[in-house]
Amino acid sequence: MTGVYVSENCNYAVELGKQCKFSLVGIAGKDIYDGNETLTLGMTVHLSLHSIHCILLLFCSAILTLAPKVAL
Repeated sequence: MTGVYVSENCNYAVELGKQCKFSLVGIAGKDIYDGNETLTLGMTVHLSLHSIHCILLLFCSAILTLAPKVAL
């Protein structure tokens, strides 16, 4: 894979992160491509937290739909 395509993929990853409302201030795809460890780690942490949040939402909604309805 050439550097141009890798750089485009990194830019696209940052763009998707911003669409998911990640706090990506001062980060660009070039930073990931260049190997900036701090900014790459920041994006990785945001992605991990987002994934965990989505999994927990699915789990909680499944529990609520399976739980018997209790009349108050």
